[in-house]
Formats: sequence, structure tokens, C-alpha cells
Amino acid sequence: MALFKKISLPGERLKLEFRAEAYNVFNRTNFTTMDTRAQFTIDTTNGNSLVQRNAAFGNFTAAYPKRRLQLALRLKF
Repeated sequence: MALFKKISLPGERLKLEFRAEAYNVFNRTNFTTMDTRAQFTIDTTNGNSLVQRNAAFGNFTAAYPKRRLQLALRLKF
């Protein structure tokens, strides 16, 4: 999302532009990494069934940064 404000300065040629730009303005979580390390063991007490050992398997482990804001001034001549 971006907002712009153009400001006329004294003289015909000079103009100032204020810009505000926001990334992830609604602050939604964008996940990037998921734990995909599956670790199994054989459970011999229940008829040789496989048991998942990694409790974090399938969980998200990282996300993009939260809301970012960028401000700028631009002089046109």
C-alpha cells in the first residue's frame, strides 16, 4: 500500500513529493519454512508399527518479517 503527497514549492519547476509505502500492511503471517524431517522408529511392543519421533514434523518454523514501512522525499526539478 502506498500514499503520495505532491507539494508545490516556490518557483515553477520545483516540486516535492512525500511517499509512504507499507509492506504487509494488514500484518498477516506469511510462513516460509516447514519442518520436513520425518524420523520413525519401530515399535516392537505393538506389532512392529512405525512411530513418529520428531514432534515438530509438519510445523512451520519461520515466517517473513512483520509489517514494514518506508518513507521517502523526492525533489523534482
